[in-house]
Amino acid sequence: MLTIEKGFISRTLKIFLFSIGIMILTVAITYSIDINMKEVIKSIDNGIPGSVKSSSGLERVFEYIVNNGIVVPLQMFILSLIPIQFLYLFNLIYSSILPGIVMGIAIKINVYKAIIIIVPILPHTTLEILGFCIFASALYQFNKSIRIKISDIFKKDSIKSFYIVC
Repeated sequence: MLTIEKGFISRTLKIFLFSIGIMILTVAITYSIDINMKEVIKSIDNGIPGSVKSSSGLERVFEYIVNNGIVVPLQMFILSLIPIQFLYLFNLIYSSILPGIVMGIAIKINVYKAIIIIVPILPHTTLEILGFCIFASALYQFNKSIRIKISDIFKKDSIKSFYIVC
């Protein structure tokens, strides 16, 4: 039977709280800064992948699913192959900042319309970020094993070279 370690669940929740904290901090910063709304909206629009931008209707939904379900986790996996701790969280942080900016701008423009925008965004954003957090928690163990293997290689080589010199 499949069992999940308590450490995995705990690590996932810590990463989730970290990403939600980043999103809330981004909302607060975006709301408090006096910004040119047109420039921000253009920069957000430039961050959307070209395939998603050019599609419409169900095709756009499919493109979002492919991007969030395949491309982003693949990028996280590739970043986890590099033996630098927490580098694979870059996409998760980026995915937490963008909704925070959108929510902050919406609140700054009109609070009542912001509620209409934020309420439908929250369930999707929460589930998407939680899925990335679960994957990031698994990648933590994977990246940790890579870092341990690489450090073991250098430990063995340094001991061998020490004996050769003596």
